[in-house]
Amino acid sequence: MKQRIGSGLLRHSVDCDNVPIITVGRANLIEILQVLRDDTKWHLSFLNWLTAIDYPDDAYRFQVVYDLRNIVNHNRVRLKVPIPQNDAWIPTITGLYPGANWHEREMMELFGIVVRDHPDPRKLILPDWVDDHPLRKDFPHGGEELWKFHQKTIQMFNDKNDYPGDMDEPWLEKFNS
Repeated sequence: MKQRIGSGLLRHSVDCDNVPIITVGRANLIEILQVLRDDTKWHLSFLNWLTAIDYPDDAYRFQVVYDLRNIVNHNRVRLKVPIPQNDAWIPTITGLYPGANWHEREMMELFGIVVRDHPDPRKLILPDWVDDHPLRKDFPHGGEELWKFHQKTIQMFNDKNDYPGDMDEPWLEKFNS
């Protein structure tokens, strides 16, 4: 594998479940994924999942993680790509793994990592006007900051005339006061 990946390989290890972990640079991501998918030895044709991990104190704040499987012999490889906070983007892999579409959209929305050339970058979960990224570790998860976020969201609902729901629903009473 080292020979096939070459200089794109940053690190390799094995996790506690004996799954190989390969850390690569994002410049070589597509090429490396294509090798892992098409090489007859590996044939990792199934993207099980992808996500990001937030390490706010590291130089590379994010790691995008891809869990790949060979559906015939059940071999797995976990591919990690370090991403700096001040340049948080990664290329889309939907051309190689079409199932990455929603995973990448979720990652863009919840971590704020831009997926370049994504075919459908619409949000999945949060309203379009919410610019926060709730899975970042610096996102407020309680107390006054979270209360302000909820109030801001309710105000945005109230300001938009196209919300089809009823803003006087009982569960919203505590937010409207």
